[in-house]
Amino acid sequence: MKDICLTNARLPNSKLVNVFIRNGLINRIESPGPVAAEVKAVDCNGNYLLPGLIDGHVHFRQPGGENKEDWDHGEQSAIAGGVTTVCDMPNTEPPTTNYELFEQKVSLIGNRQIDYYCYLGATTDNQREIESLAGHKKFCGPKLYMGSSTGSLLVSEQRDQYRVLEAAAVAGVRVAVHAENEALIKRNRDRYPENPPIFAHCQIRDEEVEVTAIEQILRAAEDTGAKLRLCHVTTDRGVELAFDAKNRGVDVVVEVCVQHLFKTWDSLRGEFAGFNKMNPPFRKPETVLRLQQLVLQPDFVEVTATDHAPHTITEKSCGQYNSTPSGVPGVQTRLYMLWRLVANGLMSVERFVELTSGKEAELLGINKGKIGVGAIADLIVLDPSPVWRIHNDWIKSKCGWTPFHLEEVQGQLRTVIRHGQIIYSL
Repeated sequence: MKDICLTNARLPNSKLVNVFIRNGLINRIESPGPVAAEVKAVDCNGNYLLPGLIDGHVHFRQPGGENKEDWDHGEQSAIAGGVTTVCDMPNTEPPTTNYELFEQKVSLIGNRQIDYYCYLGATTDNQREIESLAGHKKFCGPKLYMGSSTGSLLVSEQRDQYRVLEAAAVAGVRVAVHAENEALIKRNRDRYPENPPIFAHCQIRDEEVEVTAIEQILRAAEDTGAKLRLCHVTTDRGVELAFDAKNRGVDVVVEVCVQHLFKTWDSLRGEFAGFNKMNPPFRKPETVLRLQQLVLQPDFVEVTATDHAPHTITEKSCGQYNSTPSGVPGVQTRLYMLWRLVANGLMSVERFVELTSGKEAELLGINKGKIGVGAIADLIVLDPSPVWRIHNDWIKSKCGWTPFHLEEVQGQLRTVIRHGQIIYSL
């Protein structure tokens, strides 16, 4: 395998360097200069060289949801968004709830252009499966649904949640939590007619639904010693509760999805309301602004993700609350939407890297998410200058649409490298 040198590459700290890659790893980093003829030189033209993104929360829908998404399309969408590693969720059909089904899923996915890990779906009675998968090289932890979402996975009773956390603590794995209070969801739903407007989703799954669930699961983690990942936190109060718990010694990581930083509940009105329905829902503008401010600060939010959850255009455009499934695609757009904050001078490039790959790599225990000698050469080259609009036709997901259709963004992905091999070049 021929050595590669990424010449004139701009590191996150803006320093210009040549980065040499050998056998899939970063071999050395030097000041810009001539490159030997036997080395393949790739000129970065002074553009940013960043670690490949890691998306710790995707739904690639196989098995059972291939009409919405599959791994061939999901993978290509990820690559087009600079993502070289994903963690796939278990609410497939059938759901991934035991060792055998986990192995079947990994076999179905097979070898890919990107790296991947998979979650096990927690149920009321499969705690032993958590321990059995603890050493599996593709296992990234159990996923606990406190509130109902797409699929049948649900652990809504507190005693069952404790059992899941206790098993995870013994196994030494982190529990990813969909923190919504199922009892409050049902109470709120009973206040509305059989088929309410789609905007009612914001009241049915209101901020209290999330905050009370986060309070409950943080208490359980404190009692059991379990490690948590709070998925798609949408409220500033939820982030602050987790921050307080960290200060009490609870090992909790906060995940925020990029769409919750830029979309508000106003998008759940009008012709395209169904395309913006997801769990948990988009919030009022004041909450979105406060959440964005917390993401910009250190210590409050560790990771961003997408909860990439495609549904078909037909499903999302039916106009009926009960028939419109929750979920939006996002693995391809996260890079560009979050980079907005960098382009606008609100976020440093170093913070961008931390939120998109650095912490995720640490959580997964993989030698990625950084540009240093010996690190795995999962890298992207990003030109920060071009201004353009995201369009549905650009989306490679099988669903063929994005909630960010026609949004203006800045920056253009030029190259994606995974394990030292170029897998995308513009």
